[in-house]
Amino acid sequence: MFVSEVISTFFREKETLNRNTLLTKLEHDYIDACMECYSVSPIRKYQSKGNKIKDKMHEIAVSRNFETFIFGCISFNVLLLTLNWYGSSPK
Repeated sequence: MFVSEVISTFFREKETLNRNTLLTKLEHDYIDACMECYSVSPIRKYQSKGNKIKDKMHEIAVSRNFETFIFGCISFNVLLLTLNWYGSSPK
């Protein structure tokens, strides 16, 4: 009896701390379902079809180096867009 009361109090306080006391049970269930959907990752993996070019392109596209290169290009572009060039009108 004591343990069930402690657990019940714990969950009540947890809800109060999460500030979700204004949500209904249905809204809580919806939020839980959304959080579960967001945490799921795809199950299917790329399967080689025997085409060497496609396989190599896929290998490049999923590599960490390619991701870093693209991030660097985007960062460099943002840096260039923030600079004032000679002869450009100040904003």
